Order: sequence, then structure tokens, then C-alpha cells
Amino acid sequence: MFGKSKTEDVITQPVVDELKRLSESVAILTGEKKGLEQEKSLRQEIERLQARAAGVMTEKTTLEIELDRVKEQHARERREIEHKVGLHKKQVELDIEVARRETELEIREGNLDAERKRFESDMEFMKGRFSEEVEYLHQVVETILGRIPEVKVERTYHTEEVVGEPKARKPKGELKA
Repeated sequence: MFGKSKTEDVITQPVVDELKRLSESVAILTGEKKGLEQEKSLRQEIERLQARAAGVMTEKTTLEIELDRVKEQHARERREIEHKVGLHKKQVELDIEVARRETELEIREGNLDAERKRFESDMEFMKGRFSEEVEYLHQVVETILGRIPEVKVERTYHTEEVVGEPKARKPKGELKA
């Protein structure tokens, strides 16, 4: 065609075709190489991500265990606090009861002391009044005895024993003046 001969075309054409085919094979192989390199880098990325995922899962498990440990510690502390609050409440109730009893006892003791003092003052009054009455009665008896003449009385009693039905016993006595 343009200055080339047909023989040249016939000789060069299979070479050109072979070159095209080789170029295509090189392109395919180059693409495959890039694909293999890409696949290798993707596999490395997958392995790196799997290792990272395994590390994250391990860390997650560790954190879950730590969270459970913290929850258990918190629950234990809460139970201890509730127990201490219960004990404190019980202690306060007992302290209130003891204070109430002590107050009642102090009031009773105060009332007892007041009653004892009142009793002692009443007894002093009664002793004084009784002494006055006894003094007055002694004076009355002395006055009466001073006015009564002296009299001597002698009595004799006789008893009889009776066999059979008992009779009414009357003492036989004589009065002498």
C-alpha cells in the first residue's frame, strides 16, 4: 500500500499479530500481577484487621470482666452499707429505748424520793401529834386516877368437874369490898 510490499506485510503481519498478542498477554499478566499484589495487600489488611478484631474482642472481654468485677464490688459495698445502716438504725432504736427507760427510772426515783420525803414529813407530823395525844391522855388519866378512890377487890374462883352432860359453868366468886 503506501510503499510497502505485500511480502513485507505477510512477513511482518504475523510478527505484529504476535506482538499484539504478547502485548495483550503482558497487559493481562501486568493486570494479574497488580491484582495479585492487590490481593496480597488485601489479605495483609484482612489479617491485620482480624488481628485487631481479636485484640478488640480480647479487650472487650477484659473490659466486660472488669465491669462485672466493678458491679460486684459496687453491689457488695451497697449490701455492706445497707447492713451498716440497718445496724445503725437498730442501735438508734435501742439507744432510744434505753434513754426512755432511763428517763422513766429517773422519774420514778424522783417520785420515790419525793414520796419518801413526804412520808417522812407525815411520820414526823404523826409522831409529834401522837406524842401530843399520848401526853394529853396521860394528863387525863392522871387527873381521872387522882379523883378515883382506891378500891381492893379479891376474887376466888371455884370449878367443879361434872361427868355426863356439861352444864354451863359459872365462876363462883365473891366480891369483897
